[in-house]
This record gives sequence, structure tokens and C-alpha cells, in this order.
Amino acid sequence: MEKVLILPTVNSLTTSTSLQSVKGIGPARAEALSAIGINTVSDLLHYYPRKHLDRTTVTPISKLKRDMEATIIGKVEAADLRRGKRQDHVKGFLSALTGAQSAMAVNNNAAGQLMLN
Repeated sequence: MEKVLILPTVNSLTTSTSLQSVKGIGPARAEALSAIGINTVSDLLHYYPRKHLDRTTVTPISKLKRDMEATIIGKVEAADLRRGKRQDHVKGFLSALTGAQSAMAVNNNAAGQLMLN
């Protein structure tokens, strides 16, 4: 009796493959990517972000300035969520060894960028 080896089929990706058929990309993620013009593997490979955020450089809280984008390390001592008609607002108090600062986050999901008060 001759043995037959059956190999599983492998879905191979090409640059024209729709992202909807890529493992790990569900309908919601595919729709979000499509909204910014990414529909195929090729689109994804040729997508370059508008800017790069360097999260490896930590800025002391005491060195922060208004409207500055920075990575900080601290402890949220207090926080308050206020629901708005269009946006949620989170106001909190951050502390660290290098100083303390009140901050407010404004975003549709209330977890956005911090803006100093």
C-alpha cells in the first residue's frame, strides 16, 4: 500500500490581495483602513504615516509647555470624566518625581492627546 502525503492548502498573499482576506484583519479594521485608502496588501506596504512620534524620549513634567507633544511617565492622582454632546473630556492630576501638572484630554473617546491647562 502506497502512502499519500496530503499537504494543507496555504493561502498565499499577493500585492493585489484584499485586506479583508488577510488573517487578523476583520471587517471593522478593514473598513477603518479603507477609509484612509488602504484596501490591498500593496496599499498597506506603501502606506507611510504622516509623522513619527518618538516615544523613547521621556520629558520631565516640569519641562512641558502648552500644546507640546511629549512622552511623560507619571501617576494619575485624580481624574474626572465629563460627557459632552460632541466630545468627552477627561481632566486629571498627574504626578512624578520631577514635578506635577494638571492636564486635560479632549477626544471623542476621552483617551486622546493631553493638553496642559
